[in-house]
Amino acid sequence: VVADDDAAERALAAPSVVALDPHLEAVVTAAEARGFPPMGEGRPGRAEVVREGDSLDIRAEGPGILVVTEGWDLGWSGEVDGARASIVRVNEAEMGLALGPGTHRVVLSYRSPGLLVGLLFAAAAALGLGLAVARGSPEARG
Repeated sequence: VVADDDAAERALAAPSVVALDPHLEAVVTAAEARGFPPMGEGRPGRAEVVREGDSLDIRAEGPGILVVTEGWDLGWSGEVDGARASIVRVNEAEMGLALGPGTHRVVLSYRSPGLLVGLLFAAAAALGLGLAVARGSPEARG
């Protein structure tokens, strides 16, 4: 855990300076770390992507932080063993999820932020345009 984004950037840019092995450790800002539940000491584990497409289906061993190198974005949601799980930004741009001991099924799904609101506005605009055309313009009525 580092203080802020600048400290994370420094840690990732010069891992030998802070004895960081990015294959075994993740850099998380203090603000982002609040999104992780309390957990004990982690250990290197194994993860396998089982399916890709509309979602990522992953089998992973804990305890520790599962780092997924897909780009972090607010549109991602996650589940660990069927229960909703927080996704935290790690290593400045990747996703991290806390895992307890044992093997877990992790499912990550993406939905564009604002997609539903955008669709509602588009539907309202189409409805308004349809009503205007149906009533016809005053010039067309003569």
